[in-house]
Amino acid sequence: MLPAQGENNAVPALRETEIIMLLNAILPVWLRQLGSIKNQTEEAVDQLADSVSSIVKHFGRAGVSSVSGQVIRSDVDNLLLSLQYQDRVNQMLTVVIDDMSRLQRIITINNSRIPASDEWLSELSSRYTMHDERDRHQQAARNGDGGNAKPDSDEVTFF
Repeated sequence: MLPAQGENNAVPALRETEIIMLLNAILPVWLRQLGSIKNQTEEAVDQLADSVSSIVKHFGRAGVSSVSGQVIRSDVDNLLLSLQYQDRVNQMLTVVIDDMSRLQRIITINNSRIPASDEWLSELSSRYTMHDERDRHQQAARNGDGGNAKPDSDEVTFF
């Protein structure tokens, strides 16, 4: 027996609606995480520039022989700390990129079940490695506002 006219379109339309509902829930979370990555990268670059400037200033002002070893050590430590942001940003980007890939797989497999938004967001949240990621996730999921990606603190927390 052939399906009635319009039944063929009902399943794709329902699937499309489920995908749109899921996207409405996860896009603000992705946007907030990516905004935080952008902010942290800008802050880390500023810190890196300040550290390099400080090292150059110490060498230029007093010459290598009279610069305290402690001052140089402190400046180099700050420089290395500034470079650690790469690990943090890489972890954050990996979670978002993996989540995007997961969505792409589900969308491209015609018969795959579209998870409910709460289910998807819970799975995404479980993959974060840092508390601030979870905090941003909860705030974006609750508010549906991915555009307000400024971190709660102006400090970048390195590990």
